[in-house]
Amino acid sequence: MKYDGSPQKIARSTYTHRNTVHYRIEKIKTLLNCELATFEEKFPYMIAFYIAKMMK
Repeated sequence: MKYDGSPQKIARSTYTHRNTVHYRIEKIKTLLNCELATFEEKFPYMIAFYIAKMMK
Protein backbone atom coordinates (compact mmCIF):
# COMPACT_ATOMS: atom_id res chain seq x y z
CA MET A 1 0.00 0.00 0.00
CA LYS A 2 2.60 2.41 -1.14
CA TYR A 3 0.21 5.29 -1.88
CA ASP A 4 -2.92 3.98 -0.14
CA GLY A 5 -5.08 4.74 -3.17
CA SER A 6 -4.30 8.46 -3.23
CA PRO A 7 -4.80 9.61 -6.85
CA GLN A 8 -2.54 12.63 -6.32
CA LYS A 9 0.39 10.58 -5.04
CA ILE A 10 -0.06 7.90 -7.70
CA ALA A 11 -0.29 10.52 -10.46
CA ARG A 12 2.86 12.26 -9.25
CA SER A 13 4.87 9.05 -9.16
CA THR A 14 3.66 7.76 -12.55
CA TYR A 15 3.66 11.11 -14.36
CA THR A 16 -0.03 10.73 -15.13
CA HIS A 17 -2.82 13.28 -14.72
CA ARG A 18 -4.71 12.79 -11.46
CA ASN A 19 -8.08 12.66 -13.28
CA THR A 20 -6.80 9.74 -15.35
CA VAL A 21 -5.70 7.93 -12.19
CA HIS A 22 -9.05 8.64 -10.53
CA TYR A 23 -10.93 7.33 -13.59
CA ARG A 24 -8.87 4.13 -13.66
CA ILE A 25 -9.32 3.51 -9.92
CA GLU A 26 -13.08 3.95 -10.30
CA LYS A 27 -13.09 1.57 -13.28
CA ILE A 28 -11.20 -1.05 -11.23
CA LYS A 29 -13.70 -0.68 -8.40
CA THR A 30 -16.55 -1.21 -10.85
CA LEU A 31 -14.95 -4.27 -12.43
CA LEU A 32 -14.20 -5.84 -9.04
CA ASN A 33 -17.58 -4.79 -7.62
CA CYS A 34 -15.73 -3.66 -4.52
CA GLU A 35 -15.09 -0.23 -2.99
CA LEU A 36 -11.54 -1.05 -1.84
CA ALA A 37 -12.11 1.30 1.08
CA THR A 38 -10.84 -0.91 3.89
CA PHE A 39 -7.74 -3.00 4.37
CA GLU A 40 -9.89 -6.14 4.48
CA GLU A 41 -11.21 -5.37 0.99
CA LYS A 42 -7.74 -4.61 -0.42
CA PHE A 43 -5.87 -7.51 1.20
CA PRO A 44 -6.86 -10.36 -1.18
CA TYR A 45 -5.84 -8.28 -4.20
CA MET A 46 -2.56 -7.27 -2.58
CA ILE A 47 -1.72 -10.92 -1.91
CA ALA A 48 -2.62 -11.86 -5.49
CA PHE A 49 -0.27 -9.18 -6.88
CA TYR A 50 2.56 -10.24 -4.56
CA ILE A 51 2.15 -13.88 -5.62
CA ALA A 52 2.11 -12.93 -9.30
CA LYS A 53 5.25 -10.84 -8.81
CA MET A 54 7.01 -13.72 -7.05
CA MET A 55 6.13 -16.17 -9.83
CA LYS A 56 7.82 -14.05 -12.51
